[in-house]
Amino acid sequence: MAKARRETAMTHVVDGKAIAAAMNEQTARSAALLRERGVIPALAVVVATEDEGAAWYVRSIERAAAKVGIECRIHRLPPAAGGPEVAGKLGELSRDPAVHGIICQSPLPAGLALAAVGSSIAVRKDVDGANPASLGMLAVGLPDAFPPATAAAVMEIIRRGHVALVGINPTGSGGLVGDVDTAAVTGIASAITPVPGGVGPVTTAQLMNHTIRGATRPAR
Repeated sequence: MAKARRETAMTHVVDGKAIAAAMNEQTARSAALLRERGVIPALAVVVATEDEGAAWYVRSIERAAAKVGIECRIHRLPPAAGGPEVAGKLGELSRDPAVHGIICQSPLPAGLALAAVGSSIAVRKDVDGANPASLGMLAVGLPDAFPPATAAAVMEIIRRGHVALVGINPTGSGGLVGDVDTAAVTGIASAITPVPGGVGPVTTAQLMNHTIRGATRPAR
């Protein structure tokens, strides 16, 4: 009986920074055109946490916005803020015609679910898909809702890399598996996204892109 031979292949490590740079170049051009028309694209981030990971992510959003010509406004609320306070701020920003994109940063105060306050974000400004209505519109294929930026980032990587989708696999016991053991497939898989430098920078680039798209939509 012939011994099975496992063929190895070079693993392509996806360069998320390069993809983000290409996206940001286009976003910066679009932002410049908007500014020439007197429209200052603006992204508002509501933060009600002292979590260090969230603080790092918000800083990365601020840096990304500055590079492409988007005004980033951080609205900090007390870590113990209640639902009415968070929802009220999100609703206020939704009504502000000078704001084109809104993010409600997680984690939220204890006992407060994103879905509960996310519904206060206008769908046309919901650049990270926090409003359940946005997800519902996406599910039925309506065009006016933004997907969550991380999900959109993954799809952008797949599109730019011309990668065929094989993400769900059946197991011998009749179940399904979808996650990948990175160490086990290195040298075998044709592509992999590293951490950091994979999906993360493309996610922030998507947020900037969504904000520009929000700025080009007519007010309702």
